[in-house]
Amino acid sequence: GAEHIARVYGGEVPHSLAVTEWVNKNPGLGECVCQAYRYAFKLAYDGVVYGGGDSPEEMEEAFNEYDRDWFLGPEAGKGWADAVKRDAKNLLAVWGDKGVYRARALTLVEGSFQAGRLNEEAVRGLWSSLGMELYYFTNDDDERYSIQANTSLLRNLMVQAAAPPLGYALYTSVETVYC
Repeated sequence: GAEHIARVYGGEVPHSLAVTEWVNKNPGLGECVCQAYRYAFKLAYDGVVYGGGDSPEEMEEAFNEYDRDWFLGPEAGKGWADAVKRDAKNLLAVWGDKGVYRARALTLVEGSFQAGRLNEEAVRGLWSSLGMELYYFTNDDDERYSIQANTSLLRNLMVQAAAPPLGYALYTSVETVYC
C-alpha cells in the first residue's frame, strides 16, 4: 500500500530472503533497487495523470528525462541538497507520517522580483501616521492594515512590525513580549 511506496521511495528496501542474501551482500545494490522503484513510481504516476508511457520508446524517453531533468528521492537525503545546489530542474519526494502520505514536486523556474530598502525615517513616519490615526482619529478597527484589508503590502508589513500597541508582537510569552 501507500506505506510500502513511501518506505521504498525513502530508501528502505523491504525485508525478504532476497534482501538478506543478495542486496545486503552487494554494496550499492539497495540504492539501485530504490532508484529503480522511484523511476517506476514516477512512470506509473505520469501514466495515470498524463496518460501514455505504454510503448518501450515512450518509457525510454521518460527514463532519459528522469536522468536529465529530475531528482527522485527523499527530501532529507544528501542527494536532495546536492540536486538543489546543481539547479536540478525538477525534484520529487514521497514520504509518510502517521498514516498520512504526501508527495512534494518542485520545479525550478526563473522569476523576477523587486527589492527595495527603507530608511529608518520612512518607517518611523509610517508608524507615527498610524499612531496619529489610532489616537486622534479613533480608528479602532481590529482588522486595520491586515493583509486582507490593505492591498498595500509594504505599509502592511511596516505597520505590523511596529511595537505594540500600534503593531503586533512578533513573539509573546507570559513574561515578555519580543518585537
